Amino acid sequence: MRAAVLIRQKEPLQIQCFKKPKPVGHQVLVRIHASGVCGAQLNEILGIKGPDLFLPHLMGHEGSGVVEAIGESVTKLKQGDRVVLHWRKASGGEGPFPRYETLEGQTVGGGFVTSFANMALIAENRLTRIDDDIPFDVACLFGCGISTGYGIVTKELKLKAGATLAVVGCGGVGLNVIQAASLAGASQIVAVDRHNGPKELLAKRMGATHFLLVASPDSLLAELKAQCSKGFDVVLDTTGNPRMMEEGFKALNKSGTLMLVGQPPAGTSLRIEPALDLFTGKRVLVSEGGGFDPDVDIPKLQSLYREYPTRMRQVITATFPLGDINKAIDSLQTGDQGRLLLATLDESAAETLTP
Repeated sequence: MRAAVLIRQKEPLQIQCFKKPKPVGHQVLVRIHASGVCGAQLNEILGIKGPDLFLPHLMGHEGSGVVEAIGESVTKLKQGDRVVLHWRKASGGEGPFPRYETLEGQTVGGGFVTSFANMALIAENRLTRIDDDIPFDVACLFGCGISTGYGIVTKELKLKAGATLAVVGCGGVGLNVIQAASLAGASQIVAVDRHNGPKELLAKRMGATHFLLVASPDSLLAELKAQCSKGFDVVLDTTGNPRMMEEGFKALNKSGTLMLVGQPPAGTSLRIEPALDLFTGKRVLVSEGGGFDPDVDIPKLQSLYREYPTRMRQVITATFPLGDINKAIDSLQTGDQGRLLLATLDESAAETLTP
């Protein structure tokens, strides 16, 4: 098998070859077909949360593929099942953290989900079976990008028809929030990003009613007030920039909600002012992956895909082979993309490199 490995933070990932692993207990061996490239992995590489104590390790937390083999304790899946890999827990047991052995005998770890690979050991409770008519490229986004966006709108915010919403940061999750808010009947959806051109077109295709090009937090409040003078029902931040969050809070109406999705760098602080507004109706929420329940919500997303197949796929702006993972990471850092994918299935490479 082949996988992208983080050796050191702030350095390119390395593609390494491993012996084909055998699942034990509640582990499942999945041949991965597609993986999303999320800002969470970029934060991991850059060390936004601080030093990584588990280096070296495999990466990736959303994907799709086919079950290759199962451990002796697995009950909900069988060989040949098509599955989504997701970081939020579902039913089923939790296997041990996987260990992978390189062809040279070195052992490298990974989390319960790793998707930057053509094959991986995945905990049973991080897998959900999907139907045959759901394409792998869309299915992999059920693991985070689409599921988080829809969960934020429908489960955490419980957004009502006619609501006003500003989305600050239009990456993979932000764009899916826009789409879910549009389907929920929001009356005004203002997309905010530091990139224009393709990003504006993409945001509007996903359902944004307005687009604001905002390069600095210093101008965010004035730009938002110009769009909604009475204040928004919701301002949602995916950037992780504390200053964006602070200015977004000021742009709420008296009973508005600031929803924090992007995580700020370790050691930073957040200043909410005027603080008294927290006692008169405003609130601050932190998203927990959209409150997504894979067992319940992935079947719903499958039905939604059948109803809106083009809309759900249009968030994907580029696909890279696994060997070009660092090009994908570089493209993600430009900030002008939607969701990037890895096409991780490479049968010829798998046959050559898997003993």
